[in-house]
Amino acid sequence: EAFLDRAGDLSLGGVGWVGEALDPGQTVEVRFALPPSLEEVQVRGEVLPPKAGMSGPVVRVRFLELPVELELAIARHLDDQTKDEPRGAR
Repeated sequence: EAFLDRAGDLSLGGVGWVGEALDPGQTVEVRFALPPSLEEVQVRGEVLPPKAGMSGPVVRVRFLELPVELELAIARHLDDQTKDEPRGAR
């Protein structure tokens, strides 16, 4: 089982990271952990065409069939991250 270990950006719709391109349309499994539990979760996703980024091409994966509980956990995590940002950082 091949996998890529990458840091990236998480959103309610999917994930993105700078790195090796994947074939658009391909179905992949994405694994990540959210604080505070750091329990690993797995989500299936569809690879979207890469997008140009400042540090190179951004690989994008759109989540498929995201469970409601996980969607809420991601939303809480993103909300917490926003609260921790200094004013004007966005």
